[in-house]
Amino acid sequence: MDSNIFILIFSIIVIVTYLLDYISNKIKIPSVLFLILIGLAFRFFADRTDFSLPYITEMIPILGTITLILIVLEGGLDLELNKEKIPIIVKSSIAAIVLIFISSFSIALLYYYYYHQSFYISIVNAVPLAVISSAIAIPSVASLRKHHKDFVVYESSLSDVFGIIVFNFILLNSVLTIQSFLFLSFELIIIVIFSVILTFFMSFLISRISHHIKFLPILAFVFIIYTTAKFFHLSPLIFILVFGLFLNNSDLIIKGRIHFIDKYLQNESLKTELPFFKKIVIELTFIFKIFFFIIFGYSVKIVDLADEKSIMIALAISIIIFVSRYLFLKIAFKEPLRPLGLIAPRGLITILLALSIPSELRILNFNNSILIWTVFFTVIILSINILTLKGDRTIISPNSKV
Repeated sequence: MDSNIFILIFSIIVIVTYLLDYISNKIKIPSVLFLILIGLAFRFFADRTDFSLPYITEMIPILGTITLILIVLEGGLDLELNKEKIPIIVKSSIAAIVLIFISSFSIALLYYYYYHQSFYISIVNAVPLAVISSAIAIPSVASLRKHHKDFVVYESSLSDVFGIIVFNFILLNSVLTIQSFLFLSFELIIIVIFSVILTFFMSFLISRISHHIKFLPILAFVFIIYTTAKFFHLSPLIFILVFGLFLNNSDLIIKGRIHFIDKYLQNESLKTELPFFKKIVIELTFIFKIFFFIIFGYSVKIVDLADEKSIMIALAISIIIFVSRYLFLKIAFKEPLRPLGLIAPRGLITILLALSIPSELRILNFNNSILIWTVFFTVIILSINILTLKGDRTIISPNSKV
């Protein structure tokens, strides 16, 4: 392909998806639906012409991992910590952990009886579908009351992290023993300690580097730490989340609390640089998210989407997700069905984890169209829920800045 044509297509895609993202914010329909549809349209075009994209299989996990890191970092940079938020943090943490286990077990039972696979293989394939997509959930609840919005922000962000920890744990432990849980506890302690140390180091760099280029090298360090931790089978997303939380809540730790920290981390400089760092992270997340979902949509065979069995399985999975969510929130927290009971979108992490399952542990005859239909169903329910919701909107005064 001519380089000018490639640049032209790339630029058009960015502009078109930017406009679609703007429209989706207005009509309260997550842009991920449009991105996947664009990818499917490219696939439809490619199937009828000689057009093809090389190295699709290799591109998807790379784009997905980079996007995942940026999404979790962006989520951490948006989370605020204070004493008033402790109850909602505890509540959302419990919901994130418990619902991952309930949804995983329920979906695994569906796989076990329908596909006649071992329960271990069924649970490995079920966990990705138990994780809420923070990238879809957080922007979708911007207009809700603060209590509900905070719950979704914390729950979905923690669901990303907990979901990946559970997935990696099950993947590495086909048989659960006391030793495996002890090793998990030790691993989490190690990664938390290293996360705190590395967070201070990265924050020191942000507050002290005076070179006109500083944020891309910082992000490069973040990627290096993530990939290095993955080599040792640790959970580097904890570091990403801790790093983002620290930067956005530096006053709680630095200012006037500990003289040693206050001396070496210039909090005022950190707070000055933070908005610029946030902006770069947000825009990079937007770009990588665009191309991940478009390329994933392109990777799916159109004929698979028309498979009735795949649609019915995805529908059954979606019903399991919402029924288990409603029952838990109702029993544990006395929450009604709406709005929280219908906010459970699946997205990037579901797709990324599902594609990372080793071939020997994948369910036979399982195709990726089930993932797309599940994303579609859960996002459509979310959109209808938000669009038709009355009495739960955040009231914005005329003089408020949005």
